[in-house]
Amino acid sequence: MPAPPIGWTTHATVSRVIDGDTVEVDINRRLVIRLKDCWAPENRTDIGKAATKALEEFLAPGDNVRVHIDGSDRDMVGDILTFSRFVGDVWRPDTGLSASEMQVASGHAYPTKMAQLAAKDGP
Repeated sequence: MPAPPIGWTTHATVSRVIDGDTVEVDINRRLVIRLKDCWAPENRTDIGKAATKALEEFLAPGDNVRVHIDGSDRDMVGDILTFSRFVGDVWRPDTGLSASEMQVASGHAYPTKMAQLAAKDGP
């Protein structure tokens, strides 16, 4: 695996999946990670519930993961925080797959907010 860009990378354990694009992990304390480049429908819709279920199947509580918070091209802390969540990537080292890439590739999320808004009804 190539070296990650400038930022913060660490091992973590999945605590729970919050929705189709947000995961709670334990490092030395619990952090909520908003998946980078992953825009899933909200849980109040059937497609949002399906997106959450897909992410739960990929990231189960107790799974060991690698978390990366990108620090390059970030001028302010606000660029990596949204609604008390860190925007970052979560990988399963055993598969080498990013949760964001998996959600987008499986059709459960979009890679940009604009794509999600254009679709209105979800993937």
